[in-house]
Amino acid sequence: MELDRIDLQILNLLQEDATIPLRRLAEQVHASAATCQRYEVAGEYDFMLVVTATSMEDFQAFTRRVFTSTNNVNNYKSLLAMGCSKFETKVPL
Repeated sequence: MELDRIDLQILNLLQEDATIPLRRLAEQVHASAATCQRYEVAGEYDFMLVVTATSMEDFQAFTRRVFTSTNNVNNYKSLLAMGCSKFETKVPL
């Protein structure tokens, strides 16, 4: 499946601000909210979070609070970076 113009616009906007409301996202790409809501996810993961923590204790507290305290997450996997030479998650599309 190839990404069309709207797909690319949606992905670029979400890379800039993943908290953008669906209605505003739809307005900015000149599509309906229903069109913007139809993301299909493939592969092992449904989503990825990049978390910056000051210590492992803080990171563990975050994972307990966000993932395990509400029982809404069945499974999660942590990958840790020991150092960072660049911090930019945006991918040129």
